[in-house]
Amino acid sequence: MMGCTDTSIYTTPDTVPYLKKSVILLSAKPISFSASNSQLIDIITKKVERRLETFQSFSKFIPISQSQLFFQKNPQLHAETRQYVSTFTLTGVPDKDISSRLGEALEAEQIFIVQLEQYPCSDCESGTSYLLKFYLVEAHTGTLLWRGRISQDLDNDDIEANAFAALVNEAADAILDEFTKRFRIRWHRLRYENLKKNPDSVVYSINSQTDPSNLQ
Repeated sequence: MMGCTDTSIYTTPDTVPYLKKSVILLSAKPISFSASNSQLIDIITKKVERRLETFQSFSKFIPISQSQLFFQKNPQLHAETRQYVSTFTLTGVPDKDISSRLGEALEAEQIFIVQLEQYPCSDCESGTSYLLKFYLVEAHTGTLLWRGRISQDLDNDDIEANAFAALVNEAADAILDEFTKRFRIRWHRLRYENLKKNPDSVVYSINSQTDPSNLQ
């Protein structure tokens, strides 16, 4: 990626307690965005959806289409969710009451949020910068578990629709790679956690002489 680029990743120190959870996907859509950029947010959200719906560290993934069906029947919670996403992406302060209600209603333990913004930049050649952020939040507490952020000053060539879409797609792939790397299941750690919960568990060493009928 060209131009002045700023990348940052925040991760909760210990991810193991937050693995194998049910997750809902939401996206933030600024009202000021052009039609083409609103379409780009949809494209990026679909990219995230494709990556996360098969992510083995989640126990269940709730895509945008499923939540939209729910919100059609629950307009009050839909309005509250839109306000929650808007306020959180603007201030970084989550409303845990709304996120908790959302999580309970949709049986989601975590919320994954996609945010894409464009804003003025006095030092940029094109006068424009963009910001792409992904968040993972614990629903019932509002705790930020992970955040990936890429912002970039745009050159004049970058603001052309296809060039801008290519930049954002590349940034989305980079952030998703960091997320899946940090939240992947580390079997040795999970085995340790399971042994702590079940200290009386028997660990078998399986070899060619093991009779499968003896394994329970």
